[in-house]
Amino acid sequence: MRILIIGGSGFLSGTMARQALRDGHEVWVVTRGQRPLPEGVHGLQADRHDTVPQPAENQRFLRNDTYGAHKRRCEEKLLTTDCGAMTWTTLRACHIYGPGSQLGCLPCHGRDPELLARLGRGETLRLVGGGHYLQQPIHAEDLSRIALACPGAPRAHGRIFNTAGPDVVESVTYYEHIARLLGQPLQVEEVPVQGYREAHPEHVSFLCHRIYDLDPIAAAGLPRPSVRLVDGLRGQVEALQRGA
Repeated sequence: MRILIIGGSGFLSGTMARQALRDGHEVWVVTRGQRPLPEGVHGLQADRHDTVPQPAENQRFLRNDTYGAHKRRCEEKLLTTDCGAMTWTTLRACHIYGPGSQLGCLPCHGRDPELLARLGRGETLRLVGGGHYLQQPIHAEDLSRIALACPGAPRAHGRIFNTAGPDVVESVTYYEHIARLLGQPLQVEEVPVQGYREAHPEHVSFLCHRIYDLDPIAAAGLPRPSVRLVDGLRGQVEALQRGA
């Protein structure tokens, strides 16, 4: 077999890795790289405390008939077309939230108009992967400030920016904030990822970690997003409760 062990330099995990090698298997281990590995295993170094932002340029853009893939085709038109004197900047926004929009950032409760009522009734939310995908929701006011600053920022012209908020959180934390604002406990039922992906291929772009580096935005002379998630959600919850 080809075996991946999360760990591999500790007591039990190291013993398992050595046993697997003796049994003739190929072994990979994921560690922080702080201790030597058993001879013969393939080491992969990672630390969950390190952020790994997605770069604006990569080779893994979707090419299917989904929403995200069509947005990339729009970008490619701008990149390959002579736009003459027109200047442009593309902002790839993460989940956008704020007053005027419905709450919910992950299937099965994305933009759910009944979310506050469900939480108020103590219903269990069904979240794909238990809501453990990382993301950086951006408040509509932050995104608006950045967009309005683009025409006056020459270093932003002809460029594409991943645009997100200041807080990296698990999606379930987003829902925990809302439940806490309502004074309700959050109950979550995990929806298996694989089955959901197969049933809803159109949602594949939501079923991944979405973490972005905000330094390119600031380096281009654009305002850095500043609205903290808990503050922005408080304003959105209050607006929805007012019927706004």
